[in-house]
Amino acid sequence: NALIAQTQARLDDLRLRFTDKHPDVIAAMQELNELKARRAAELESLKRGDAGAAAITGASTNPVYEGIEQELSQTDLDMADLNIDLAQHRAKAADLRKLLDSAPQVEAEYAQLTRDYDSNTKEYNALLQNYEKARLGERADNAGSVRFEIVQPPTADFAPVWPRRTIFLAAVLIAALAAGGALAYGLDQLHPVVCSASGLGRMTGAKVLGVVSSAFPERTRLAFRRDAVRVAVAAACLVLAFAAMLLLSHAGFRLSGSVLRHLVHT
Repeated sequence: NALIAQTQARLDDLRLRFTDKHPDVIAAMQELNELKARRAAELESLKRGDAGAAAITGASTNPVYEGIEQELSQTDLDMADLNIDLAQHRAKAADLRKLLDSAPQVEAEYAQLTRDYDSNTKEYNALLQNYEKARLGERADNAGSVRFEIVQPPTADFAPVWPRRTIFLAAVLIAALAAGGALAYGLDQLHPVVCSASGLGRMTGAKVLGVVSSAFPERTRLAFRRDAVRVAVAAACLVLAFAAMLLLSHAGFRLSGSVLRHLVHT
């Protein structure tokens, strides 16, 4: 800075005496520019932390420069520590992502192991029971009092042996129809109903001379049709009920007495 100031002062003095084209003025201007350029280069080197530039310029002996250097060194150390912490955190985050990705697989493996453990436990208990039975049989054989062998455990079919459900339900339906027909025939014999002139003649033994026709024949025909429709609907309901009972029987459902009583009361 002092050399630049001296060169600037000498240039100003020369300019007072000579023009800018004078050789001394030109030389002083070149020297000043070189000093300024060298000063700028030294400042740039100082910014980059060049120790040689600091020694040349004498900035290394400056307390302010020394404090800046210390702060810069401390900042570099802090940045290195932060970079290490950042690397550790990134590694931990990567490990956590791996664990998160493998969590469903671990759960599936745990469920499989649980199922295998349950099945193995059941097999172990079955084998233990067979072993106890075998030991009991061996003791009985050795004692000579009782001897038995388990060849195959007893089994039973879910379907009844007798009666066959389909044949039984069909027999019940036929018996119910026969009972209903017998009841209707008995009521007709106890309380006969005359439906024609010939029937009236057979019942009374008298000769029928004439018959008075209905005053409203269309109403009679409609009543007959309604009765026929009712009988057809009742027969269809009976067939549907029989089919439903067959389906329920084949599916394994059974209606107990309490359920039937409840249905009848409701």
